[in-house]
Amino acid sequence: MDEFRGRLVWVHSCQFVVADHRDGHETLQKESMSKNRKSQSVAIGFGRLVKALLLCVLLCGAGVIYVWQKDQIDQLAKQIKVRELRLNALLDQNDQLRTQLAKMRRPEALEQRIKELNLGLAAPQPGQVRTLPEPVAEVPRLERERQFVARDH
Repeated sequence: MDEFRGRLVWVHSCQFVVADHRDGHETLQKESMSKNRKSQSVAIGFGRLVKALLLCVLLCGAGVIYVWQKDQIDQLAKQIKVRELRLNALLDQNDQLRTQLAKMRRPEALEQRIKELNLGLAAPQPGQVRTLPEPVAEVPRLERERQFVARDH
């Protein structure tokens, strides 16, 4: 143990000093740290802890927001798909009804329907048909147009 006498020994980042006792035994004594250094290390440790917690909260919050947004996107995609299917079904139905209406407006279909219902209708004779001229509607003039009309002096 003579080789450790008067030397500093570092164990787990703590400083120890070899001390001699009166009875001839040597012991390792931990060197005391100043109070300032202790309070600084506690403050530094607390500051690091707060920073780490804030970082964790920030990352967890970002993760929650990311997952929520992904869920919203999925829900909107499903709604769009349902509405597109409904739109396609309505467009198909519209085409079918348009075709049916065109068939029902044909003269042959009208004559057949008249016979089915026994309405007793017949085509008009040429003398029974009169053609009327289409009246031409006058376009009302706006107030601004009236301002530019030439006046006699």
